Amino acid sequence: MEPEREIVRALNDLAAFLRRINLRAHAEDFEVLRDKLVREGLEAVASELTGVNLWGGAGSYFDLYIYREGFPFLPADLDTQAANKEYQCLLFRLASVLREAGLSSYWLESRYEILREWCGSG
Repeated sequence: MEPEREIVRALNDLAAFLRRINLRAHAEDFEVLRDKLVREGLEAVASELTGVNLWGGAGSYFDLYIYREGFPFLPADLDTQAANKEYQCLLFRLASVLREAGLSSYWLESRYEILREWCGSG
């Protein structure tokens, strides 16, 4: 259960961050994954946690870039550069705990390497 607990924690942190910057619909997607993980176990959500909706190209959560023109409802005092860095590092943490739990996919592995560089972690 420990790997699942770490994944739940990473999903919670992503959802909380997205709620804090007024991206509620995006936060709900992570909460749905979290709730399904808690209810049904890791095998039930493994393909969603490693798939293209999270880690793919255009339109994926990996591809989400926070900028004022695209999201006019962001908090007025939000530093979008810092917010993007925080988001990328939260995704890196999720990718890390997924890998530690033994989950893998082409998308997850390629994005993990990119996020590791962006977040300055080794």
